[in-house]
Amino acid sequence: MLIMQVNKYAFADCKFEISSDSPIVAEGYYGSFAADFTTPDYSIRVKRVSELPEKQGNCVYEYDKGSLYIGDATRKFKAFIDMKTRANADFACLENETDLYVKHSGEITEFVVFESLDLPDLLLKKGIAILHCSYIEVDGEAILFAGDKQVGKSTQAALWQNYKGAQVRNGDRAGVFVRDGRVYACGVPYCGTSGICHNVVLPVRAIVGLSRGTENVISGISILESVLFLLNKIAYNYWDRAASDTAFSIIENICKSVDFITYSCRKDESAVDCLYDFLKKGN
Repeated sequence: MLIMQVNKYAFADCKFEISSDSPIVAEGYYGSFAADFTTPDYSIRVKRVSELPEKQGNCVYEYDKGSLYIGDATRKFKAFIDMKTRANADFACLENETDLYVKHSGEITEFVVFESLDLPDLLLKKGIAILHCSYIEVDGEAILFAGDKQVGKSTQAALWQNYKGAQVRNGDRAGVFVRDGRVYACGVPYCGTSGICHNVVLPVRAIVGLSRGTENVISGISILESVLFLLNKIAYNYWDRAASDTAFSIIENICKSVDFITYSCRKDESAVDCLYDFLKKGN
């Protein structure tokens, strides 16, 4: 008798039920998002196979890590680089967002499953965008520090932790979404090299676009400018028109619903005090 393993995960209010006739081995931070619920948003059946389904229908897009074919069924393939041949080799196929076929010689881990599913894309379809930022909690609310690499996002988060007792909820990413006109941040199972990943959902006090400076200068920008800023900081399949439109709509709604400021600042306690006073006056 075949025994089916069933795992359940929730990322904010987006729920996944994943069943498999092969063991799914814990890996990464996904276990922090284990949940119990009755009705999932996505119900996925994982099947280990020796050969993936055929690529039938029209190729809607193709890139180095995957492709999407639409015919009688929607089949989304994920690939990796075969180190022997230096060519891309498909290792998974998600069909109709219900059946996940995995061609993999090793263990099927949570990482393999969610990489195959393209978790950021499925979350995006439910209104949750994954933002590259440092996510901290202060007084029961989230402050998100966004910006380019090496601009000081982790530094500012650490400064707030040291001087204002903030808690760093994720050192590298956060899910952001709007519910009932309020912007929220949530934990996601990606945290870069920070190793800081917590499953916490909080209302967002502000999103801060960081840049380096010799003085602390806070500025406001237009909604369009803030949308364009954040579009470059979230995960979405830019070659997919539908995903691009969804990403733009989500980010536009977020920027209309929360304070977005740019902050050119120092890397010391004065930067914390300046921003803290500014946000406090805005309440």
